[in-house]
Amino acid sequence: MTREISEVANRRANTEHSYTFHGRDVYAYTGAKLASGHISFEEVGPELSVEHIVEIPTVETEVGFDFVKGAIDILDVRFGSLWTSVTREEFYTLLPEFGDRFEVTIYNNDMLVYQNQVTYGKSFADVRIGQPLLYINSLYRVGLAINQGSFAKAYNVGVGQNWHIEIRRIVN
Repeated sequence: MTREISEVANRRANTEHSYTFHGRDVYAYTGAKLASGHISFEEVGPELSVEHIVEIPTVETEVGFDFVKGAIDILDVRFGSLWTSVTREEFYTLLPEFGDRFEVTIYNNDMLVYQNQVTYGKSFADVRIGQPLLYINSLYRVGLAINQGSFAKAYNVGVGQNWHIEIRRIVN
């Protein structure tokens, strides 16, 4: 059984005019009420039939001997960083060390959008201003950014199942 959260009944007080923090004001708030026993599952909201559930397609990450391939899932719109589907563990199969360079290739469907060597670093300070950087983001996924710039704007990169990234170890 699936239920739609009733925002009228299950929304943090005094947030009804804000639409930017649903995770905090609606989802987490309702989850906390449900977990603490303040509401029952039936009080979450109206029942939804299974036919109304929309499944979002995902791109499976491919791990090879010297590469990982995944999707660009999220654009951090504040900074223009790309967040990928490639997990920290999947990336670590390439045995990266901070300062290593990797060949990064981005495709929109089959169209090549970007290809360059990119440094793997702990922080943006590990590369010069304007230089690209691979890093592990707060979700423990591989991120791609430009120090003090927007990677997405610089290379016109989008997100979704059609946007693919390949990270390949450069053999010296």
